[in-house]
Amino acid sequence: MINNDKTFGTVKFVVDCVLLSFHNDQLEVFLVSENRVDNWNFMIGSIDINKPLTEGVKEMLKREVNIDNVSVHQLVTEKSFNHYLNENILKLTYFSLVTKELFNSKLMNSSFGKWFPINDLPYCKDNCLKLINLLIVRLKNQGMFSPIILELLPDKFTIKQLHELYEQIYSKEIDKRNFIRKISALDCMIKLNIKDKIVSRKGAYLYAINWEKLNAEKLLQLKLV
Repeated sequence: MINNDKTFGTVKFVVDCVLLSFHNDQLEVFLVSENRVDNWNFMIGSIDINKPLTEGVKEMLKREVNIDNVSVHQLVTEKSFNHYLNENILKLTYFSLVTKELFNSKLMNSSFGKWFPINDLPYCKDNCLKLINLLIVRLKNQGMFSPIILELLPDKFTIKQLHELYEQIYSKEIDKRNFIRKISALDCMIKLNIKDKIVSRKGAYLYAINWEKLNAEKLLQLKLV
């Protein structure tokens, strides 16, 4: 088990991180098994309290699962009291949206963790499902005015992947023709001169995002969902 606690007098400081990915047309979360038993939890690790929290979480991800160059966001802070040990517990939960490329190259063969579809989770710690639901609600809300959902896409993607990602986040069918029309109106998608031919022989054109042209005002006006 990873040593994850910092104790200061009567306060125990705990940090964990929810890793979410969009893989095989579904949302998946990375869970670790404690002592190789069927009891799963989010990745937990120690951080340097003398550094900014986000920087500490990024260093934890690099150290524990060898991923870097990812964004981390604070999800929730929870306080509890352990009567048996007579100590306060302050738990900070962060999340990171991991691309399919990073998923395949660095996390697929982790020796202590595994990816699970969020709709087919194993037996988890009590608050795992609650935090996953909280994260999805957060993405739904922020996705209306922020490009945060797009962090789940690889650098090159098809319109079909983008459409399916939004359907997964918002848990509903989205009219494809209308969605494509609205995406085109954003004027931030760069059509590349290459095709993804994995799904069909004809193939589908790959796109990339022009982040400089994408802003919150455009997302709010278009109402993608």
